[in-house]
Amino acid sequence: MKKVLFVDDDTNILDGFRRSLRDMRREWDLYFTPSGKEALELIANHDIDAVVSDMRMPEIDGAQLLGEAMKISPFTARFVLSGQSDKESILRTVGPAHQYFAKPCEMDQIKDVITHALNLRSKLLNHEVTGVISQIESLPSLPQIYTRIVTELQEKEPDIGKITALIESDLGFSTKILQVVNSSFFGIPNHISSIRQGVSFLGLEVLKALVLCVKVFHEFKSSVVTTERLDDLMTHSLETARYAKILMETMPFGKEELEAVFTAACFHDVGKLIFYAYWPEKANEVERLIKEKSCPESEAEKQVIGVTHAEVGAYLLCLWGLKDVIVELILNHHTPALYRQPSPLMALLHVADYLHHEHCPGLIPLSGIPLDLDYLQANGLADRLDGWRELIAKKTGGK
Repeated sequence: MKKVLFVDDDTNILDGFRRSLRDMRREWDLYFTPSGKEALELIANHDIDAVVSDMRMPEIDGAQLLGEAMKISPFTARFVLSGQSDKESILRTVGPAHQYFAKPCEMDQIKDVITHALNLRSKLLNHEVTGVISQIESLPSLPQIYTRIVTELQEKEPDIGKITALIESDLGFSTKILQVVNSSFFGIPNHISSIRQGVSFLGLEVLKALVLCVKVFHEFKSSVVTTERLDDLMTHSLETARYAKILMETMPFGKEELEAVFTAACFHDVGKLIFYAYWPEKANEVERLIKEKSCPESEAEKQVIGVTHAEVGAYLLCLWGLKDVIVELILNHHTPALYRQPSPLMALLHVADYLHHEHCPGLIPLSGIPLDLDYLQANGLADRLDGWRELIAKKTGGK
């Protein structure tokens, strides 16, 4: 059974957790403690799968606790649960948290997030893969600006002024957002010169995806990943999103579906950032196998690293709390037949990724994975492929 630890110095809150989690005792071994010191001992000695900690506690606060937990047990999923008045200090100081819950928070939400993260990890991380991933000292935590924007968006009436100010607080970040907004991706007739204009044009959900995408790639610039490699990978990710947008405009999708595929396209290769940052030599070996032996990408990754970039990326974004549909789209973007059911959304992401590899083979090494025509057929979309190729070539010049 999965082991889940709750830490809060208020024993009344812990008692409430116990009552609310009775229905999970068949699935989880539950641990409760008011002490940060005892929590660290539990994490060290009991292979805790997930920890949910309050922020303000005596002796060891939530930030210190999760920071130490990250060192002791890198694979423990780490969550902060704290009061509204403490929100700003949390978002400034907690780096090791994968996700933040604001009090009061429905226990069903906490259960759903933890359950999904642990179930996905169980599915992806078999014994062999667990040994490989354990070489990572820590998975990247959710970028702070994105966390703060999401927190503001959870308010009943999000303050666009605050969101704009958050983006503007990072000069390089805001510059990149304007660059992306004004690119050919969005087809804007007039140049947008302010973040406020960009926020109004994009809509908040698409903005969240762009903010997180830009921030993630920006954060990795300080690692061992070369700037050229990052720029190529980010270009491919955003162009795949652009292709997906073009394809989806040919079908009657709603706003929520468009946003899900857009976000999934932005992050479908985020697992490669993990490979480049933590296993650069193995990542080079994967690319050598693809180039010299025409080895399919997923097969090469399994052979060299033990896990695919789709699996690692899906797990990371699951920990960060992105919607289930986005996580599953990322998980199966090369293997759509493994998706839970025929899905036009899955099919379009698969096609968009494939077509950008096809049109720009020099940007990112070709995956070697053929287009799954059977899956397109199952979705009634196979006869649209030639038309889609022509449409994308017309709108992008094949780029």
